[in-house]
Amino acid sequence: MSIHQKHKHMRDDQEFYPGHLKYLVKGNACRLLDGRRTPGILKEIDYKHAIFTFLITDFEDKGKTWSLYAEEVKKFQFEQSSQTLSPTTLSTLKETIQSYQKKLTIEADTKDKELSKETMKILQKEISNHLKAKGLSAPYTQDKQALQQALIAYMKEKHLDHLEEIISKQMVLNPNAGEVSKQLSISLAMLGFLPYHASILRKAPFDQEEVSRYLIHRLAFTQYLFEDLTVYRGMSSEGPFQKLNRSFVSYTDSLDVAKAFTEFENPRFQSVYLLKKKAKKEELFMTHYETQAFDQTYHEKEVVLLQEEHINL
Repeated sequence: MSIHQKHKHMRDDQEFYPGHLKYLVKGNACRLLDGRRTPGILKEIDYKHAIFTFLITDFEDKGKTWSLYAEEVKKFQFEQSSQTLSPTTLSTLKETIQSYQKKLTIEADTKDKELSKETMKILQKEISNHLKAKGLSAPYTQDKQALQQALIAYMKEKHLDHLEEIISKQMVLNPNAGEVSKQLSISLAMLGFLPYHASILRKAPFDQEEVSRYLIHRLAFTQYLFEDLTVYRGMSSEGPFQKLNRSFVSYTDSLDVAKAFTEFENPRFQSVYLLKKKAKKEELFMTHYETQAFDQTYHEKEVVLLQEEHINL
């Protein structure tokens, strides 16, 4: 089963240079070290905050961008004609990266979590009335388009629709990339759901309190729709198994889709796995049922979970 576009004749890795900070120059052509070698260019470089923007130039995501930290350039490979930074700029960039490596620790407080859950219960009474007013009833997943419109309307009422649009698109492209994901993770800790043990923010896109308010409403909405959900995750990697130390993990509730991510017989992939789990409602953040952005690009039937327990692979 093929759910993603890819080139039939992919260029050999030997034709490219391994990703390095020196190649962080606007306009340089590169490709992501994923299974299909997604191509793109460096659209913008923010040297002050050590962040770069990767513009995708092919496949389903053509025209979309990722915001990534400068040190993540190692996940890419560059055309041999790429421009390089001057020694002075490169040295300054390395110093900037180091300055943002300061650790931020926020423990998830049980009292904060209980308060958040009580707030969500109150909101869910309002959400129930909202869905009824839209002519929806359980099981809510039977009419995805109507459910997605109901969520958009709810977020507009709360003046959170701008965050919903940006964050849902981020979850589709890369749920753990850049400052948006980091702000979400920090708010999850502030609300008592998951601890935060990572680096400080570099350039906050939103007001942190607004992000927390968004999360409470979004979690309340999604978790109202389900009791639990059986999900799957498939992955093929050219490297060894790793511990997924993330706030968000993408799954699907389609076994066929999960299998499409596994290539057990391809010698290029060193590590391949296929997982099944029953996700508790408390883990659910976004699903393809209520999230319009999930249906506009892919057909992955995606489910994004809060990672309450680490996956050791």
